[in-house]
Amino acid sequence: RNHDDANKVELWLVMVKSFKLTAVLVAVFIVAAGNFRLLFNSLLVEDKRGMSFFIARDYSVLKKVPKACSNATFLKEIQALRKKQTKLFGTSRHQNQTHWPTFFKSRVKLGQLARRQNYLTPRSGCRLARWVVRSPTSENKAVIDCHMRHAQQVLNMTAIQHHDTIYVPLNALKRFVSQSLPLLQKDIVLITGQWQSVEVPDWNQTFARLIDNPHVQHIFVMHKPLYAPISSPSQITSWPLGLNFRQIPEFSNEFVKRATKRETIFYSKLGPTAELRREIPSGPRLPPEGYYKRLHAARFILAPSGRRPDSFRMYEAIGLAAKPITNLDPSLFEHFQDELDSFVFGVERWDPNDLICYAMASGSSVANQRMVFDEYWMEYVERRVNVPLRWWDNKRMKPAYLEDVALKMSK
Repeated sequence: RNHDDANKVELWLVMVKSFKLTAVLVAVFIVAAGNFRLLFNSLLVEDKRGMSFFIARDYSVLKKVPKACSNATFLKEIQALRKKQTKLFGTSRHQNQTHWPTFFKSRVKLGQLARRQNYLTPRSGCRLARWVVRSPTSENKAVIDCHMRHAQQVLNMTAIQHHDTIYVPLNALKRFVSQSLPLLQKDIVLITGQWQSVEVPDWNQTFARLIDNPHVQHIFVMHKPLYAPISSPSQITSWPLGLNFRQIPEFSNEFVKRATKRETIFYSKLGPTAELRREIPSGPRLPPEGYYKRLHAARFILAPSGRRPDSFRMYEAIGLAAKPITNLDPSLFEHFQDELDSFVFGVERWDPNDLICYAMASGSSVANQRMVFDEYWMEYVERRVNVPLRWWDNKRMKPAYLEDVALKMSK
């Protein structure tokens, strides 16, 4: 009897061990299956030799990719696009930037920037500049995107110092050139822009007077292709549009979260702001929280041109580590010349099978998320002009230098 009891105990021990082993194997299988799915999605983008299938969540079935991803026509198209980018930016990419700091471009931690909450928006130029010119009081409030926070930031021509930054709304630029520019006696950097499109005559003449003034070191223009001369000199550079300031809380909440890239291309809702968009795959409209969550889980998003050359979608994608796929010419975006690997420029075909080819050809680099913060662009401006500039500290309400901010954050 004792022998039988011992056998039963031994049998129970074997069963328990078998159960534990089975549970471990099941857990390993579940983890492996999840990792395999992620790995498979990664290979869809990163394998430059081409794949037979790809997965797009917006489509109900697997779609087969033709061999166009590796044929001579497609490769020639990609090579021609890269040659154009090299020709545009290859020689000037690091001009005047060799010895200038890149703390906010590459070294600062994203968490430090996120805690400061200085997200790039159409109002950033107004918020950051040492001096600001008010928009005409008769203007419609819809086009006034420069809301003053302190009277000491309003332009005072007698108090300007060397290397100050000045923000002039586009609808006030002509008045600034005719009334204030002749009084300028110090070297300054000018930032101009407008969230809404504005119509002001004699743009070429206005910019010509700015360029001819020896005290205007550099001019940064939002939506530059719409306003600046077509053959702009090197003294005029694009200024970024940034994020939609109305949705900063939703974007910020998603930015600080961790996300797994489970989706290859996110086909979000495209508004009919341009004829081209009617021919491009578009998904359902989502609330801001759902849109940002879906974008954060994607590797790419479609960002075709709309009524303006720049768009919020470009910066939303970059901030959430997704690459925008756009038809825009990179020559319109020289402010991205240091970050060309964060985009897929020059797309001409919008069939889903062709889009995956463009995505695969872009490589495995990740968008630089620091580009959605003010500090990145302040440093970018200083690298461009190669001198430290005087900005405005909105927290302390006084003039400040970017290098002081960098020193505090690097400690």
